[in-house]
Amino acid sequence: MEDAIRQKAGELGFSACAFTDCSDLMSEQFRLERWLSAGRQAGMDYMSRHRDIRYRPELLSEGCVSVIVLLLNYHRNDYLRKNASAFQVSEYALGRDYHAVMREKLHLLAQYVQTLGEGVKTRCCVDTAPVLEKALARRAGLGWIGKNTLLVTEHGSRFFIGEVFTSLQLHPDVPVDERCGGCSACVEACPAHALSAEGLDARRCLSYQTIERKELPLPEEVKTALGHRIYGCDVCQQVCPYNRNAEETKVDDFLRTPEWFAWGDAQWRQLTQEQFDAQFRDSAMQRIGYERLMENIRAASVKDNSQDEG
Repeated sequence: MEDAIRQKAGELGFSACAFTDCSDLMSEQFRLERWLSAGRQAGMDYMSRHRDIRYRPELLSEGCVSVIVLLLNYHRNDYLRKNASAFQVSEYALGRDYHAVMREKLHLLAQYVQTLGEGVKTRCCVDTAPVLEKALARRAGLGWIGKNTLLVTEHGSRFFIGEVFTSLQLHPDVPVDERCGGCSACVEACPAHALSAEGLDARRCLSYQTIERKELPLPEEVKTALGHRIYGCDVCQQVCPYNRNAEETKVDDFLRTPEWFAWGDAQWRQLTQEQFDAQFRDSAMQRIGYERLMENIRAASVKDNSQDEG
């Protein structure tokens, strides 16, 4: 049965598929509680909610006994070559909004799983439910949580994670050992010094500051570290040795070349609300809104005014 599910997941375009049970994740509790107590979640107050569900996955879906954990590769190696502007967008947001892409594939897999037994129940999750996704992926043997706090695999870290919770009894896979070893490239390269032995400090992280942060304007220390980044930051992934030979995604929704790849710096600075709505209506970038994107652009332009393009 597990092999059949893996085969179906591959047919749907998933990069990896593994299984774990719905037993509690209390081993994660101390780490997360310490992180929250230190305020390292910054303004992500949702991380403090539904903690009982985060630690006990069986509470998320009635009758759940197994979790099917899926990875979906989003890596593309041509963005920086095609990008006409100095401004940079995090690689995960280049294509169609991953929430929609992943959700469609998860529901198709869930429909298949429901055919494998009488009255099988399923629930699909991607990034929005109170789920410790990286912990589940690690327990299912798909990778380990690296020093950049991302799920790292032998094929890199540029993967979205999704889950199908099910009442179907499946044989769990075996976790893999942490393999970062003595490498600390991500910690040393982080432009905002957001990584340490205590994990990620979102108060410093440029991805948090340019995507999750609600308050405007950006702090001066963030502007100093921002460089040309206007949405997210990929430095910790760019320097990770496991990403050196990462395969490119085969998902068409992530391989599209939007019109804004050809924009110069000036076109970004002169972006209107109408252009924003048209260009990013089905992109993950749409969620931050026009005003916050323009604040990021202004902040990233501080040291770059001499490089205007027409």
